[in-house]
Amino acid sequence: MADEERLLHLQSWTNQTVQATVGKGKKQKPKFKSFKEFYDHEKRLREIDDSKDNTQKKRKQRLAEIARRLNSE
Repeated sequence: MADEERLLHLQSWTNQTVQATVGKGKKQKPKFKSFKEFYDHEKRLREIDDSKDNTQKKRKQRLAEIARRLNSE
């Protein structure tokens, strides 16, 4: 999924490079200097991993709470 997301951003980057500029007149320059500045693939992968870790932690906490309740009965 992240690879597909990267390809979409790469296409957007290509389009943006052609069109987006900052400044006026002869002092125009591209808004982003590099693709990584536009889309950081490694950062996105870390965000996805962190999200998975948080989901697993929440699930474990929920199961531990259920087990605690069952053991206290």
